[in-house]
Amino acid sequence: MAYDADAYRASITPSAKQEIARLAGEVAAARRGNVRPRIAEGGVTGWVIDEEETLDSDEDYEACSHWDLMILGTDGTLHEGKRERTYIKGPRITLDRLSISSFDPEAWDNQYDKTRAYDGWHARRCGYYAFPRYGDRVRGALAQFGRTGHSVGGYATPASSVGRERKRGAPTGVVVAAALIGVIVLILLIL
Repeated sequence: MAYDADAYRASITPSAKQEIARLAGEVAAARRGNVRPRIAEGGVTGWVIDEEETLDSDEDYEACSHWDLMILGTDGTLHEGKRERTYIKGPRITLDRLSISSFDPEAWDNQYDKTRAYDGWHARRCGYYAFPRYGDRVRGALAQFGRTGHSVGGYATPASSVGRERKRGAPTGVVVAAALIGVIVLILLIL
């Protein structure tokens, strides 16, 4: 159901923004000591409290999935994450990438329109609102996480790096390039 944009915009008030910030801080403080963070990326440590899948594509050589993630930092700040997972079928390589940016509650209240495509489906935020008041989806996600302490979705930073600075290794592109060069050299040696 889409809600009226004018009525929704009337609910965007300074007190509504302060309420969301206060609620996020309270939930993070309550969960900080008893729920292990699942995210430690880009200077943000926290939990995924909501997600929306935005792409599911399966072609002959690769399969891709993308998600929008709502992340609650252990410091009580909200962040938006974009997760991209690509599975390359030939060499069986999975690339999982997460980028984190600033958070906009209004964007999360937008309705997602899904469109079928030849290789799967795509979703995008549209100009209609799926919630009647500013921040309703955020409030719901914070309340759910506050009650249960359960993160949503399948993304987690590797366990060895949550809670401390991640070790820097070779970038994924360098590793893939080195593996491809090794395969080419092996094929040339066989011939």
